[in-house]
Amino acid sequence: MTATTLRGYDNAADGSAGGGLVVTMAVEGGGETVVSVPRLAVDVPLRRAGVVYRDRDPDWARALGATGDGVLFTPMAWSDRWRVAREMARSPVVASAVICPPGAWPVQVALALAVSETLGAGRDNRRAVVTSTARPLPRQDQLAIPHEVAVTSGDRVQVRVVWEIAGWWQGPEWLAGLSARPVAGERAGSAPGATTSVKR
Repeated sequence: MTATTLRGYDNAADGSAGGGLVVTMAVEGGGETVVSVPRLAVDVPLRRAGVVYRDRDPDWARALGATGDGVLFTPMAWSDRWRVAREMARSPVVASAVICPPGAWPVQVALALAVSETLGAGRDNRRAVVTSTARPLPRQDQLAIPHEVAVTSGDRVQVRVVWEIAGWWQGPEWLAGLSARPVAGERAGSAPGATTSVKR
């Protein structure tokens, strides 16, 4: 089948007709979870690169101009994305973050932010998980770790990959956990008559 694309909300083809998505993703350490991906209220400019992030302090975030869901967008030069990713991961006030190239669609940003928050909730180091809406080409001291999510719409399942930008030292831990994690499409596509497509 032709892979559906996550271009915007209210699209029956990608499951966002209700104003948000519900996806399935693997949980680190084994198992899987269902993740709700709500519509983001923050405005993501189509022609600007930037970072979308959630502050740990909602009151402070609102003072900075955050939307009702506590999310902010800060523009940046695309050439600074690796430095920004590293700073976001190290910041004690950032809960989750998404690096957005120019042209990132809101539903892609919302999905990446939901994956960041789900991963962060399962870790005990309180470091912000930084993801990207596009496949990154990391520097030598960084890794691009793929996380599969399954988006179900009717009898069709689309497997998407959200990329985490992480420090090189997280590589061994990620590799050690691979055998315990199911592929999103294996479970979601197991329903009788279901078809699966993969888009990275």
